[in-house]
Amino acid sequence: MIYDIETMLGVRSGLIGILATAAALAQTVGPFTAEQASTGESLYQVHCATCHLAHLGGRNEAPQLAGGNFMKTWTRRTTRDLFVYMQATMPPSNRGGLGEDAYVNLTAFILEANGAVAGTQPGWRISA
Repeated sequence: MIYDIETMLGVRSGLIGILATAAALAQTVGPFTAEQASTGESLYQVHCATCHLAHLGGRNEAPQLAGGNFMKTWTRRTTRDLFVYMQATMPPSNRGGLGEDAYVNLTAFILEANGAVAGTQPGWRISA
């Protein structure tokens, strides 16, 4: 199972397109809810902040997860790509070990940190 935000939004134009579309749809179905982003932030502080820092700034081998460098790296990639990458590689000592919902919430937090706006209903859709 994978969470497919691109299909739900009808776009596959990369993270920038998702953020712009999400802002336009923010009051209805969004790419995530405020609760998902909040849960993702809590998970981030426990599982990610040690390497990526508390404010997503990154250091050493842990890249920045918010801001210009992140957006430049992920502009042409989809939200699905981000989700799959995190689930396959993070955290390094327990790759994929956080559970699907945790990666969805972490993705929501990272999207929010990069300017996406939460909706009132989650836009994540599970597809086979």
